[in-house]
Amino acid sequence: MRAKPANFHAASGWSGLLLDEAQQAKNRQSKIYQCARRLAAPVKIAITGTPLENNLMELWSLLSITAPGLFPGPDRFREYYARPVERQGDTERLAQLRRRIRPLVLRRTKEQVAADLPPKQEQVLEVSLTPRHHLVDVLHAACAGHPRPLLLRADRTTEAVGGSGPLLRVMPDPEF
Repeated sequence: MRAKPANFHAASGWSGLLLDEAQQAKNRQSKIYQCARRLAAPVKIAITGTPLENNLMELWSLLSITAPGLFPGPDRFREYYARPVERQGDTERLAQLRRRIRPLVLRRTKEQVAADLPPKQEQVLEVSLTPRHHLVDVLHAACAGHPRPLLLRADRTTEAVGGSGPLLRVMPDPEF
């Protein structure tokens, strides 16, 4: 769903809302969250690989879209669940939260998902490099593990420059 004017989506009749990559709606200040929250649909489903990355309020945001009314407003959720769990390590409150959301959250680990995936397929496509591309490839290989970035000069000489990690800086070439 793209963020459009507030009444754009509300004017249409919706039988459901499926938020794929729902982590885009975890910030309750964002327009995507606000639009998804206001959209009138009898069924709302959020799919994400990262339901929370930073704090429990991200989980509250997704649940306020998919199960409005399950939890109180954000301030009360923060005081009752987020702060005790995040700041004090309250395991009882965390267990209570998990029990409350268990019927609504389908969680599968990477190990569980991997069994359902087909074997990895690779396609190797060999291409011929021009002499200029080959030079960049050689320099890139030379930079691997180099403690400082290399600068490729216009005269094709190199110089180690200051920096914090391996990096290849190539002078602009209009033919690339």
